[in-house]
Amino acid sequence: MANRLRYLESLRDTTYDFWTDQYGNWERIWDRVQTDQYTFGNWVRDAFQTWDGLMYGALRFASLPNRQFQGVVPTIVLVSDGQGDPGPKGEVSAPDGLKYGNAQAVMATPFTVQSFNAFEVRPRADRDSKTVVIEIVAAANPAQQANTFQQTYNANVGNFRGQSASALVYQGNTPIAQVVLSFK
Repeated sequence: MANRLRYLESLRDTTYDFWTDQYGNWERIWDRVQTDQYTFGNWVRDAFQTWDGLMYGALRFASLPNRQFQGVVPTIVLVSDGQGDPGPKGEVSAPDGLKYGNAQAVMATPFTVQSFNAFEVRPRADRDSKTVVIEIVAAANPAQQANTFQQTYNANVGNFRGQSASALVYQGNTPIAQVVLSFK
């Protein structure tokens, strides 16, 4: 019974997100048409965004049976040898109900291992791609000049080799993803 209710809730959220997205597209198009600022370039962009929204909605509906575990937070594992600059990055699909834009910031907790606090997780929700981009960067230290990911790794190489730590990405009180950073 709980799985069916979870499925129906996911179906409701997916349907709401789909129609809200389409309504926003058509409202934006209509506003531009009324102000006589509608050009061929605007038409091409709007056609692409409408088609992108339709395909994204179709993909979300097709994946409903596979999203039985809506309460499970996805985990993204980023592995580094410290030689990349900028740091490792990845992305996860935005969950149903994610608020985009300036509604509420996407944040991250510090890493669970103290020595990893030299790095921080920088998450960013991108409305156009419907994903949350996660990047690991050197933590800002006001007493020093800004270090790069590689400089921070080189300064602490003994602490990191073979170690891993995790952090949680969230929006408001809702967890979006767990990030695990591992070093070779």
